[in-house]
This record gives sequence, C-alpha cells and structure tokens, in this order.
Amino acid sequence: MTLRQSCSGVVIPVILGTVGFAWWFRESNQKARYRAEWTYSGRVELVIWSVPTLVVIFLAGITWLGTHQLDPFKPIASYRKPINVQAISLDWKWLFVYPDEGVATINHLVVPIDRPVHLSITSASVMNSLLIPRLGSQIYAMAGMVTQLNLKIQHAGTYRGLSAQFSGEGFSDTVFDVQSLSPDLYKNWASKARAVATYWTRRPTKIFQGNGCPFWFLAISSQRYHRVCWALRGLRGSIYIDCGWTSRA
Repeated sequence: MTLRQSCSGVVIPVILGTVGFAWWFRESNQKARYRAEWTYSGRVELVIWSVPTLVVIFLAGITWLGTHQLDPFKPIASYRKPINVQAISLDWKWLFVYPDEGVATINHLVVPIDRPVHLSITSASVMNSLLIPRLGSQIYAMAGMVTQLNLKIQHAGTYRGLSAQFSGEGFSDTVFDVQSLSPDLYKNWASKARAVATYWTRRPTKIFQGNGCPFWFLAISSQRYHRVCWALRGLRGSIYIDCGWTSRA
C-alpha cells in the first residue's frame, strides 16, 4: 500500500463525515435532536480516540515493515551469488576493489545486471557519503568502520554516483559512474581489466593523478593473507597506494 492510498484512507472519511454532519444537522432537518445540555459521552470519546489510535498503529506498522524491507544491510534474495565490492572514499575520488575478481577501479563501478551487489563502504580520509540517486541509496563512509549496501540493477545502462557529504575543496569532483552490463559483458570486462591492470608491489606505487579517467589495477590475495592498502595523500593531488601483508581476520 502506497502513502497516497494510506492518506486517502484517512482524508476521504474525514471529508465525507464533515459533509454528512453538516447535512444531518441542517436547520430544516426535524429529526436531528439538539442537546444544549450535553457535555460528555464515553462512547463518543471511544470513537474519537480510537480512530487516530488505529491510524497511528496502521502507519507505524507500514513504517516498521518498510524500514526493515529497505534495510541496506539486508541481503537481496537471489539464486545468484552476490558480487562483492569494497568501496573506499579517498580525497576526492572513489576506489572500488573487487576481491573476487582480483581488480580494482577508480571512479568506475561496473556490475552485472540481475545479480545482487554487496558493497562494503569505508573511508581512507574524512567522512563521506556514497549516493547513487537512481538506485535510491545513501550510505555514509567513515574511517575506522565499515557500512554495507546491497543493490540489484535489472537494466543495462550507466548511472551517476556522487558524494552527498561535503568533504573539502574537491567535494564537487567526487563523482563516479555505475555501469551495469550483461553477465557475458561483465566477464569480458573483468578479464580485460586484469589484462591491462598495473601490478601492485610492496613499495608505494603512484596509481592516479588528479580526477581523470578510471584506472584499473590488480589486487593481490592468497589463501591466508590479503593486501591491505592505505591511501596516502601525496603532493599535487597524487594518490599513492602502499600495500602490505596482514593476516586475514
């Protein structure tokens, strides 16, 4: 039931009741009794207070159910395995890591259509907010903690993503594209990304300059260890990635 239908269920009876009372208690109606000394009726009070009480309970129930159904942490039911993406807010760009694919991108999120996408969102700098308006999402990214977002795109196309949290001088440039592809095209994209990617080393590697085009590079992983990357703010807007080994929790 939509909000418009819910409001109609409240507004329409009130309007009809107002018209009905005015018509019944018109001066020419001899059947309507005028009680000048009337002061209180328990039954009338029960009706008066039960109606708004039921309305509040009804709207609260819709809000409760809708809030839990739209919980961004709630996985999307699907027979297909979700795509795992780690979204990291930098100054001032977005880093998207695909741990299962072994690649990562900057300012370019690519996902297959009709398949759930699980985003783990954090920040390597100041507080930020990931927003994809056409997908109805706004999740905060904060350093030292991870938030989650589950999405599913059913149509191929390109969607605009941006930062909805003012984060400094480069705030207006913190935008990215979300590209949804068919499953076959997504596999081709992942293969191409791995083929042209830059290999991460243990030494700091300059991977991105300014707010230019998306850039692909490899992420290193093994059975017991994985690369943890710290984004360091360099000179003249350069971003450096320093990768070190750490135990998988």
